Amino acid sequence: MSGSWICYLAFLPDGRLSGHMVDSRTHKTYGVLGMEVWSERECMRDAEWKLLQISVINFDSQEEVRLLAERTGGDAAKLHAPVEPHGVEEELLQECSEGCDAAACLDFTCDTIMADKAAEAHLHRFNRSLCRQDAVVNQGHMMLSGIVFSNAARQAQQMQQAESAAMYDSDFD
Repeated sequence: MSGSWICYLAFLPDGRLSGHMVDSRTHKTYGVLGMEVWSERECMRDAEWKLLQISVINFDSQEEVRLLAERTGGDAAKLHAPVEPHGVEEELLQECSEGCDAAACLDFTCDTIMADKAAEAHLHRFNRSLCRQDAVVNQGHMMLSGIVFSNAARQAQQMQQAESAAMYDSDFD
């Protein structure tokens, strides 16, 4: 799966996010869920930097793909994956990325922020379970690539990555 999507993300004060993205051509909708897994940062990171584990959900097949993404920009969020480690973050990223798709790429930039009454109106229409939780809703465009939903295709891709890594490691023995 790759392409550009219109995306709505509700960021909750406890570090969770919930949303959906829509293909403007086909109107196909995917779910987006996530949670903050780390917020300490290297000094060269944005002051609002956070590490999130995000799941993109295919509603048709009930499959999901997980990835690690970094969040910057405060309330006007920017999300980016893959995450490049800085300093001591490499071990942390390896630990947090277990079960995540390393080949997935994601870029999201907020175009419109909805808070207070505007956020509540949006949530009332699209996800009532998030109402009255002080969510900040971001509307923007999300670019995705490298996401594979078919279990068979994903397993083949992981095998190929493992074989490549094994070949690379054996070259240095």
